[in-house]
Amino acid sequence: MSPQSIAKELELKLLASPDDRKRLRESLLVARHADGSGEDKHLHSVYYDTVEHSLAEKRFSLRVREDGSGLIQTLKFAPPEEKAFSRHEWETPVQERLPDLSRFPASAIGPVLSQLRGKALVPVFSTSVQRHSVNLSIQETKLELAFDEGVISAGDREEPLTEIEIELKKGETARLYELALQLLAIAPLRWSTESKFDRGYALARGVPPPTSKPPPSSLVQDTKVDDAIAAILAGCQRHLLANQPAAEDGRDPEGVHQMRVALRRMRAAFALLRHELASEGLDSFDREAKWVAHKLGACRNWDVFETETLAKAKIGKEQTILKSAATAHRDASYAEMRKAFAEQRYNRFQLSLGHWIEAQGWRDDADAPSRKKLSGPVGKFAPSPLDALLRNARKKGKRFDELSLRKRHRLRVGFKKLRYAIEFFQPLYCKQRATSYSKQLAKLQKLLGKDSDAITTSALLDELTENGPASLRHAASVLRKWQTAERRRAAPRARKAWLKLRKTRPFW
Repeated sequence: MSPQSIAKELELKLLASPDDRKRLRESLLVARHADGSGEDKHLHSVYYDTVEHSLAEKRFSLRVREDGSGLIQTLKFAPPEEKAFSRHEWETPVQERLPDLSRFPASAIGPVLSQLRGKALVPVFSTSVQRHSVNLSIQETKLELAFDEGVISAGDREEPLTEIEIELKKGETARLYELALQLLAIAPLRWSTESKFDRGYALARGVPPPTSKPPPSSLVQDTKVDDAIAAILAGCQRHLLANQPAAEDGRDPEGVHQMRVALRRMRAAFALLRHELASEGLDSFDREAKWVAHKLGACRNWDVFETETLAKAKIGKEQTILKSAATAHRDASYAEMRKAFAEQRYNRFQLSLGHWIEAQGWRDDADAPSRKKLSGPVGKFAPSPLDALLRNARKKGKRFDELSLRKRHRLRVGFKKLRYAIEFFQPLYCKQRATSYSKQLAKLQKLLGKDSDAITTSALLDELTENGPASLRHAASVLRKWQTAERRRAAPRARKAWLKLRKTRPFW
């Protein structure tokens, strides 16, 4: 690749045990599509950044790799709007083991270049990998399948690295998923969006994996509905996968929280599409998303119980008693979540959803009117699903003052779906009006959240106090009384927010 050339790296990264890696490497599937016997290399890479982490903060990674035939420096950039497996990539040869940014085009680094002037690049971590790679031909598509085994090292810290990479060289992106699903049928695999850079950086800094919020919508009025659906769903999946490492790590509760947000956004997208399109895929993926959300639910409930409910409760020593009792339950919920993420069902869901999005599978069972709608502009499409979600939410709020706790919870969920849909389509409308309307929704959601918290807390306290000592039962009783008082204080404000929202004209 010449210094001025740019490529877009498209690859799927799959995690596997050493035994499964060997089984897949020797499988009939690989042999059937292989172009030759493959190639073995030892790759030693050193990753660089400034002391202030200027490159990482801008989503760049920079490495110098030795592969036995020379030294290559590679600069990668992961735009937030790209797919989970897509990165921009520039490569140039270098004479020394230190990177030389002058060999990259200035346009590649952009504004970051000015920030780097006068700052030294220092090694952050290294990887040492034994790689066996083989080129595959599947119909007209060319893929490279690489089996990596080695270590990531940062100072005195080290962790094993065993993974499989499928890189698209030429042809259809959907083939990446199809091959991954075929490999998953042979041995347990896990889809990972963590690059070696992500893992090495977390290891070097000794911090939990980062969390991320939903990517911003980039829709415009004349975006085709087909492309808008793909962008919305891909954004939801990217948000979900990006937060999985932090969720599994468990040190930062935000990881699980953001995965839950991603799933709620995804299911909101399914709901608005279901109103417009009759697609069997929507229902099956929604069921699987609901299953994943359930696995995350217990973790989130215990996190909220410890970090929010108990943290705010003014109940004296009873707070300490309850927190101590809750720790084991939280740990158990996280263990169950990690077990679910390792299951074939979860990874098949993620890979199948990725394939469905890439292949625009919703078109497969769309009738003629739906296909016509899909080819039209999203600006004309958006009002219909937004209207449907608003009607559904308002219906749930009838006789607001008489609603039970569970019905108030359903009302809150209805408005959450509407709020997420607004985020998807927000660039199509006046930002000020959309933001104002969303703030009203958020305020009502927060006030209704007192009711949802009461339902959840009651169930958790029942679990905590089962066969527990009298002191624990007393502490639970004190917390219930405090939470009831909080709900009563919030009720008038929730009613006021509901009435105000009902009178507000939708901005779309």
